[in-house]
Amino acid sequence: MAYSFQVTTTGLSGLTDAIAPSNRTNHSQPDTFDSFAYKVLVPAVWSIIVLIGVLGNIIVVFTMCKHGGRTMSRSATNCYIINVALADLAFIVIVVPITTAAFVTESWQHGEAMCKFNQYISYVTLLSTCLTLTAMTIDRYFAIVHPIKSMKSRTPRVAVIICIVIWFASSVVCSPYLVIPELRQENGSGIVILVCTLVCSKSAQKALTIVVVLVTYVVPLTVIIVSYSLILKYLWRHKISVRRDFNQNSESSEPVMGGGTTMARRRKKVAKMVAAVAILFAITWLPIHLFNLVYVLMDESFPKSKPMYDLKIFAHTLSYTSSCVNPFIYTIMGDGFRRAFRESIPICRGSPSSYQRPSYPRRSGSTIETKFNGE
Repeated sequence: MAYSFQVTTTGLSGLTDAIAPSNRTNHSQPDTFDSFAYKVLVPAVWSIIVLIGVLGNIIVVFTMCKHGGRTMSRSATNCYIINVALADLAFIVIVVPITTAAFVTESWQHGEAMCKFNQYISYVTLLSTCLTLTAMTIDRYFAIVHPIKSMKSRTPRVAVIICIVIWFASSVVCSPYLVIPELRQENGSGIVILVCTLVCSKSAQKALTIVVVLVTYVVPLTVIIVSYSLILKYLWRHKISVRRDFNQNSESSEPVMGGGTTMARRRKKVAKMVAAVAILFAITWLPIHLFNLVYVLMDESFPKSKPMYDLKIFAHTLSYTSSCVNPFIYTIMGDGFRRAFRESIPICRGSPSSYQRPSYPRRSGSTIETKFNGE
């Protein structure tokens, strides 16, 4: 069995020229286990990822929007969470199913326009997710380290504008992928098939791969690490007292729940949740970035063997899971999300006495409400 590595692609969508098992240059048949694994198990796993990702991200968007009147209008973090969910949803709905079909058939069946669009949307959604996670982390930094000074800039309106700019910038930066991918014919074992591949020189492929790794992984991850390092440094040096935190929230007219330390704890809890999302993103995308980088840098000396081919399939699969794990993080670490989800789904509400919102003391001139994510 031949493993198709002959056409390099920096595409993260796992198109047939990069990952599909190929008998194009080898007349021998694959063994039974390989045939079953590549034709049944891998597509089945990817299909399960699609189902979980679609359901989970729709629940996130629905839950957030359902409670928009009470909480979304007051939380910038929720805007970023919705933006990440939309990017994940676009990736999991468009890229993965088309990739699965191409993997099974070993030939591109969707035309050249979809070939270009599939590559393009995979990079747009990836870059949008990276930039949104970076924006969320910076928002958490200012919320914890500079809560008063940053109040005017950490508003939902500003967050929405930032999300729009992120999508626009991602669309522009990734525009070369609307031009570079093309359909090419390949002959092997008497069969002519179509592959969707990047048509450019080897030096250009190397440059593209390095830029992709830097822009969609190294740079955002560096900003996230620096931001959380500064947050940890601040929390280590400043043990916020109940009185100080209460006074800060009173001066900023920010709703307080049960004292100032409660607000500080909630902010730190949200910071932990955002950190968990960023860490899982880094873990799930690291293998495919490393694989693509090593592949183009080693060029002809790259070992085109079954273990390396299996490693690439694993790396792609792991990157796909990135689009379906976030809802689980919100459920596990977000008390507000669990409460909002129960209130959004009638069947989950239980008896009228169940899941009642806790009553908090009123402050003069305002009613204290619970923010969705502890903003």
